[in-house]
Amino acid sequence: MLASCSIGDTSAQNALLFPHLDEVQQVLQRNPAKPFDAKVSVALGSAFAGYRNGIFKRGDYDPDFPLLPQVEAVVREHTEVEKINFAGRADLFGLSILTEVGRFSVGVSQRADAKFSVPPEFTNYIFLGNEFVEGQNLVVRDLNGEASAFVEVALRYQTPVQDNGWSFGGSLKFLGGQGNGVLTDAVGSTLNETIADTFLVEASGRLQSSGVAAFGTDTTLSITTLIRNPNNFGLGLDMGVYYQVDDTWSFGLSLLDVGFIRWKRRVYDAEFGARFRSEGFSAIVSPTGNLEELADNIGDLVVDDPFPETMSPTDYGEPYTRAIKPSLLGTVSAQVSDMFEVGMSYAYDADVLRGQHSVGVNAKLNAGKYVQALAGYSYTGSQQTGLGLGLALAFGPLQIYATADNVLDLTNEDKFDEIAANAGVNLIFPIVWFDGSGGYGSSKGLKSRSKKVKCYKF
Repeated sequence: MLASCSIGDTSAQNALLFPHLDEVQQVLQRNPAKPFDAKVSVALGSAFAGYRNGIFKRGDYDPDFPLLPQVEAVVREHTEVEKINFAGRADLFGLSILTEVGRFSVGVSQRADAKFSVPPEFTNYIFLGNEFVEGQNLVVRDLNGEASAFVEVALRYQTPVQDNGWSFGGSLKFLGGQGNGVLTDAVGSTLNETIADTFLVEASGRLQSSGVAAFGTDTTLSITTLIRNPNNFGLGLDMGVYYQVDDTWSFGLSLLDVGFIRWKRRVYDAEFGARFRSEGFSAIVSPTGNLEELADNIGDLVVDDPFPETMSPTDYGEPYTRAIKPSLLGTVSAQVSDMFEVGMSYAYDADVLRGQHSVGVNAKLNAGKYVQALAGYSYTGSQQTGLGLGLALAFGPLQIYATADNVLDLTNEDKFDEIAANAGVNLIFPIVWFDGSGGYGSSKGLKSRSKKVKCYKF
């Protein structure tokens, strides 16, 4: 009973609790084959936000101690490529209708995401400067990133649930690209020459963008322009299967966001080169310095030097095509009693350079007629774990829900490293309740195969 969105994305990371909210139209974004009972569901609005930072974690710093040694300790522990990801989604409208020949749904969403892969050589050189470079030939690779914003119009279809418990579903998505930026082939290496006893690094790479660069008299670029004129066309596809084994066990598997966007509007495409040197953290922050001192001097950390071979384009580049990043989601649920359910999720999000694996376990309780509560724990690598909570409220046809993974990061402003949160509101007809009196949450209702094969007539 509820509402939501997904990060899929280009979806950067998965919200592992959300797929276990059964009676929510927006769960079809995570698996278009997952059945729910409502004849008609209208989305009044929902939102998703996901964030992950694998390098600089606020909990690593204590303001009561000098900043310099704490930063140096974090940088020295950065020994492999790490990622910084963000994904956001706002569902502007949604409608889902159950008929005798299956469920038909349509949704309109605004989506955005950004993904960056940061190699350890980069942070070590930037923050340690000469101390890191001296005595070795620095080579920086695997510094990549991409950010995009686009509108999605999704048309979904779900087959009637078969007598054997299987159901299938898919989404065809029309995408309108608003803005994109891609950094690729970025390489940096030290030169023999120095300036003021500081080693020079020469960097090169390629930068492509669409919708965000303007040349000559074409200066009408604005946020409003980007939102209203997403004339970079793309297509996407979601596919899912769902299997209700019996009144207890159910399984789901989906492949999401397989597709592309053809970027044609205001295309910027340039090879770039630069020479720069890092003064090192110790040159701008005193041994007893704090964040305020860092903020005052951060501009002096990296010093640019002329690189005459670099040329900026004076005209627009050729169109280019970028795939949206797909994700895989698997779920399993067991209905222990009419009130209590346990489950597990596995997610894989494609990412720059390498993907991200996540797994979560959860329990769901129907706490009476009006309330459904969830709790779970998720794992994204050995250093990314967290408690997840969810709450759904039923007020007649009005459904309100919110879920969040890693909620302790939300409550602790000194440790905000990863979060995935959903919230939204739906109208569902006919009126139903969590205690099973209207069809939800009962082993004879939602989880009963005999009920699921029933088709509604209007």
